[in-house]
Amino acid sequence: MIAAPATQPVTLEEAKLHLRVEHEVEDTLISGLIAAAVAEIDGRHGYLRRALVTQTWELTLSRFPAARRIVLPMPPLQSVESVKYYDGANNEQTFDADNYEVVGTDEQGFVALNIVSSWPATYDREKAVTVRFVAGYGAAASVPANIRQAILLRVGDLYINRGDMPSDPDANLAVKRLLAPSRRVVLA
Repeated sequence: MIAAPATQPVTLEEAKLHLRVEHEVEDTLISGLIAAAVAEIDGRHGYLRRALVTQTWELTLSRFPAARRIVLPMPPLQSVESVKYYDGANNEQTFDADNYEVVGTDEQGFVALNIVSSWPATYDREKAVTVRFVAGYGAAASVPANIRQAILLRVGDLYINRGDMPSDPDANLAVKRLLAPSRRVVLA
């Protein structure tokens, strides 16, 4: 990740309302629980395999693909900032945006070559191609309600079951059911 989200999908105030906490004594604890719950589901390795609040990422490749498009992980894709590569002389270049179009949906985003363009040759090295992109639903309020509610349920479970206490299996099942429609399944 290049730039982390500026905010969490759920505010401290929303979590406190959900938990029915009216004091400020545990604000630090609750903020930490929000961060932990979000970390479980957000990002490339999170349960959903998608970006929640706007964040910037880089995808690196050892060369341009044989296909005419580069599939980007972590939908929803907002934009592509740049496509950079190391040319045959091992000098970093920026691939002109006029050579490709950016296509993004809620389920997948990619950089697709224009009909008259082709990928340039790259130097034989690791990380020869770097695509910097912005992903996420936008602001915290734009994150789908089912995901926000799942975060609140997970925060509640973590708040009640501290230390060595096992999590509530019913709460975890409810979280998974709420997240199921938004989970991105990656086929190998």
